[in-house]
Amino acid sequence: MRPLLTATALIALAAAPALAEDRALILGVERYDDLPRLTGGADVTDFAATLGQRGVRVLARPNPDRGEAVTLAEQFARDLDRDDRLLVSVTGRVATDGTRSWILTADADDPTLIGV
Repeated sequence: MRPLLTATALIALAAAPALAEDRALILGVERYDDLPRLTGGADVTDFAATLGQRGVRVLARPNPDRGEAVTLAEQFARDLDRDDRLLVSVTGRVATDGTRSWILTADADDPTLIGV
């Protein structure tokens, strides 16, 4: 009887939808290739390990270049509707057109509206 109950429980778990989770995206930019340094800009990534120890699935990177930042953001954006709680923390230099804002990654040069 016990093997039958175990098999039934395993089948039920396999058929259940994936459980929601807590996730975080943390990007902090301090060092830039062509822009002045932003002292302390990457400090926000220091608490990624603490969040991970508390069961949060964390995507974090200090001083990402554009490709790294886009890859992490795309990974984070997958299945957002399945998550319980989300945290997004981004620090660094920012460009804006007055309506929208963009974080400038480590490889950003002097920003222009077209170049952002």
